[in-house]
Amino acid sequence: MTQAELQELLFYDPKVGEWIWLRGRRRGRLAGFIRRADGYRIIGNVMGKNRKSSRLAWLYMTGYWPDYDIDHINGDKADDRWRNLRAATVTQNIANSRIRKDNKSGLKGVHLRGGRWWAQIQCDGKKRHLGCFDTAEAASVAYLAEARVLFGGYARER
Repeated sequence: MTQAELQELLFYDPKVGEWIWLRGRRRGRLAGFIRRADGYRIIGNVMGKNRKSSRLAWLYMTGYWPDYDIDHINGDKADDRWRNLRAATVTQNIANSRIRKDNKSGLKGVHLRGGRWWAQIQCDGKKRHLGCFDTAEAASVAYLAEARVLFGGYARER
């Protein structure tokens, strides 16, 4: 699919991140739905495929498909406003993810073990131990410092 083909099929409003069908029986209607499994906005049956709205926005605005993932800067996978989207490697996209639901400390990269707070970070598939600390906050500071070095602007606190 090319940018021109997409622009004939759908209109994208970059300020609000919404899509409108331009042709067919759905003409004039909002396009897409939020997929429960992962929270991404999906637009169905675009040239025969279900597609992530964020990837379509990239094609619509730039004229080419993204080489990597599309990261939602604010962490909301359904917020496809243009200013909230950026190209990212898989590692960068994961660095900007929110803490996991099973995280008991409430802090990214921090867990309690043996009465001490441990900080660790993962990059390129390898876990790195950053130290053990008396407080969860101290462990979090160590994690965030290393995350900023490794991931720059993609590092997310929570």
